[in-house]
Amino acid sequence: MALGRNTFVKNILFTKVTLVILLIICAYLASSVYERYMVEREMSDRLDAAYQEQSELTERRDTLLEKVDYLQGERGVESEIRRHFDVAREGEQVVIIVDDAREPDATFVEGTDPDVAADHPWWQFWRTE
Repeated sequence: MALGRNTFVKNILFTKVTLVILLIICAYLASSVYERYMVEREMSDRLDAAYQEQSELTERRDTLLEKVDYLQGERGVESEIRRHFDVAREGEQVVIIVDDAREPDATFVEGTDPDVAADHPWWQFWRTE
């Protein structure tokens, strides 16, 4: 009786319909595993990007904290005031260097007087005063 049952199970398992169904199930499982693998890779890449961004933000925070510490001191405040405004301490002298060299303007043709050209519009070039 056991011998007959084994052949019955073998006949059912090894039919073409059963093998096709098992093959379809294996293909579905393989595609599902591949999708999970791709999601894991994407999450891993996102995690690496997040760690990179975290390290950049930590560096920026440290830089800003150093700047805040510097600006809270007297020396930092003084340097910012000097940078934004033309001020000097009592007893100091300020030297302002002005460059008098006039750069030729590209709108003027050589040989024309820039003062005359600046006084009159271009179409009144014959007019002299």
